[in-house]
Amino acid sequence: MADKYYGDSINRICVSLGGSLIMGPEGFNTKYVQELAKFINSQKSTEFIIVCGGGHFCREVIKSARAGGVTSNIELDRIAIEVTRLNAYVVKEVLKANGVEVVPYIPLTTDSLRGFIGKYKVIVAGGFVEGVTTDTDAVLAAEAAMCKMIINVGRIGYVYDKDPKKYSDAKKQKMLTYDELIRIAGENDKRMPGSNVIFDVFAAKLAARSEIEVKFVGEDIKALEAAVLGKPHDGTTVKAH
Repeated sequence: MADKYYGDSINRICVSLGGSLIMGPEGFNTKYVQELAKFINSQKSTEFIIVCGGGHFCREVIKSARAGGVTSNIELDRIAIEVTRLNAYVVKEVLKANGVEVVPYIPLTTDSLRGFIGKYKVIVAGGFVEGVTTDTDAVLAAEAAMCKMIINVGRIGYVYDKDPKKYSDAKKQKMLTYDELIRIAGENDKRMPGSNVIFDVFAAKLAARSEIEVKFVGEDIKALEAAVLGKPHDGTTVKAH
């Protein structure tokens, strides 16, 4: 197993898989993960690190915990992390059932993740640390694995110049610099357990420091395919210039 892949000599991409895409009010998005498995199997020389978010299920669990009297943000963060790990476990098993060579265990830290690099085609993880979203966890994973690209997959494939839920004149952004993403993320990131933002401001700053290109795509698997292959895609691209 360890000799099948060649570490840094092949392409390695980190995917931040939005929890709302994995687990919505209607349940687990089996169809998308099966499509993802088919695409991954078609990419013979690429390894993937997939970091899973919490989504609708996570927000409902946090809401229930608060209603039950839990007030500690650190404990609510830990609950949220466990939900992301459950999502990751389901994603891992569905990928495996569809022929993907996937890591046998969900890594709980970037150190444990690093130990799997180069040994499996796909590593699937949930959250690592309290106080951030899985976007930041994905950037930390990308740094640990020396990835040059992160693809953020969610229900919304674009970053807008302002919150489209509040402003009808919000405009899609095709290209952004790191500084522009940091500004937009900072305006919307309230730093609360179970929050739903387009990108964590910490994640934006970490991506900038390591010059990791960030691509945002929606739920159409073809957009992810195009982003991975470096082709024009529906969504936002973030890089230095």
